[in-house]
Formats: sequence, C-alpha cells, structure tokens
Amino acid sequence: MSNNTIKRKVISFSYISNLNKSILLINPIIEKEGYKFRIFSFKEFEEKFSDLVNLSKKFNKTYSEKITDKNETISNELIHLILQNPYFGNKPLINGEIIFLQKIDCDIELIKNNTVTPNFKGFEKLRLFTEDIVLKLRLFKGGDIKPIMQFQIGKEDNNITSRLYQNIEFVSIKQEFILNKNEINNFEDFYNQNFSENKLTKFAISNFELSYDVKYENLKFITLMTSLESLFNYNKQLIAHTVSRHLSIIVSNNLDEFNVNYDKFKKLYTLRNDIVHGNIIKENVHKKNIELQSLVREAIIKCSKLAKNKEKLFGILNSKGFIETNKQLNS
Repeated sequence: MSNNTIKRKVISFSYISNLNKSILLINPIIEKEGYKFRIFSFKEFEEKFSDLVNLSKKFNKTYSEKITDKNETISNELIHLILQNPYFGNKPLINGEIIFLQKIDCDIELIKNNTVTPNFKGFEKLRLFTEDIVLKLRLFKGGDIKPIMQFQIGKEDNNITSRLYQNIEFVSIKQEFILNKNEINNFEDFYNQNFSENKLTKFAISNFELSYDVKYENLKFITLMTSLESLFNYNKQLIAHTVSRHLSIIVSNNLDEFNVNYDKFKKLYTLRNDIVHGNIIKENVHKKNIELQSLVREAIIKCSKLAKNKEKLFGILNSKGFIETNKQLNS
C-alpha cells in the first residue's frame, strides 16, 4: 500500500423508530452476531450525529435549551431541526435520548489521493441484519417500529461518511415497542427461528411488513386481510368462510374457542367488504387493526413451523373438522 493511502475506521449504525430503552435487554442475544443497541443523550447526539439533521458541528450556537430533568442542554438550532425532520420528530426529544443499533466492529475505508473508497460490504451486512431483527421484533409483539436509516461515522472525527434512508411515507409513533424482563427467554428462543425461508408464508410476511408502512387505517386493514388470504385461501369460492374457518383452526386450542373465533373472524370479513365497497364504517378501524395484526402475527408464526406448501395445508384444513385437523397439524 502506497504512503498516500490512509485507512479510516468507521462505525456503522441503524436508526429504528419507536423503540423503548428496554430494547437493550436483547443485547446479550445479538452481541453474539456483532451488534448491539445503544442509547445516546441529545448532548451526545449534538456532538456526534448532528450531521444527520444537516447541522454542522462547527455551527454558531445562539442559545441552549434544557429538554430533560438531567440538567443537559442542547442548542436551539438542533431542537428545531429535529422537530422539522420527518425521520425523528418530537418523540426522541420527549424521551431526551435516542437509540441506535450499532455494528460493534469498525469497518475500514480507504482514502487515496483525497478519494474515499467506502466499505459497502459492512454497510450491507448492517442493512440485512436490521431487516432481520425488525421482522423478528414485529412478529414477537406489537409496536410501531420501522427501520429509518443506516449511516456510518468516522471513529475519530464523528463525520458522517455514508447514509442510506429507507423509502417511507410516514413514521408512526402510536405504539412504542416495549420488552419486559420476563419475555427475554422467550424472545431468545423466538430469535433463533427462521421466518424468511418458508414459501407458504413469504407473501403473508411481505404484506404483514407492508402494514407498518401504510398511513391510512382502512388500507392497513385491507393489507392485513390480504396477508391472511395468502395463507389460507386457495380458490375464488367462499373466501370469507374459508379464511375464517382455516384461521380459527390454526389459532384455537379447543372447539369452543374455534366457534367463538370463527364468528369473530367472519365479522372482520364483513368490515373488509364494507371498506372495499365504500360503505359507511362504524367500527374503530385502528383498534381492529391492532387485533388483526396480532392474528396475522400468530398465523405467520404457526404456519412458519409447518413443513407444508399452500396446497397441502389447504387440503388438510379443508378436509376435516376442527378436532381431527388440529391433531394432524400438531402431530
């Protein structure tokens, strides 16, 4: 390597919106793969990451504001830029801190004759890991989390060297993702499962993830119903009955539950038809979406564990009553 070639260490981060600080509980699980979640105060954000909101680290500060009860202050300029930024908004300011997913090991960029060769390989690994952890968190429990951006900063100078924004229309802050300590063992077992290779669930997962990007509640409801149809329907006849019956078999533990769930799911289909046909909606669609997203989550998880394609699953679900089918699926 010639003398005018410089190696520069860079640190890679992802920003996932709407995470609670409890996400740090999973660090012992993901550190084995070379990643961890970190919390930064906004004082640290101003020192290290202000470039993310296009605020130069050499700007002239007019005055500072206190945003938390920790006696920390940040510049008025940073506050206004964060509030105006569609990717951050006021939620991090309310919490007084921000959470990033960090790739533990540094990547190396080469600088030769004032020309930088970025390390896209390490950046791509972070992107793929971010997608994987977000899917598993979404399938584990509810919470409006969304991958927002990936970026790299120089280890020595904290300058942003690369950044990649996700193509998103909006960032929802309705439901924060919160983990409890008693959930961690279950999450570790859950984390080690593979949810992306099952051909049966591939389209259902795509629609499930798409529901997090849909701004309008009615459209979100249709997206989630489409996810269920992709799992449980195989023809164009009696779709409402077929999907309701098959979903009820999958999520019910006994015949009484099956009967209750079947009636409940048929009502969801009535709401779906009212939305599609432009009828007056009397239901609280947002609450129905929380319920429906939970059902889709459970259906995807259970179908992911079945070594069957869609045709074989449909044949099993469609051929027998609840008791016989439930035994066959769980045998």
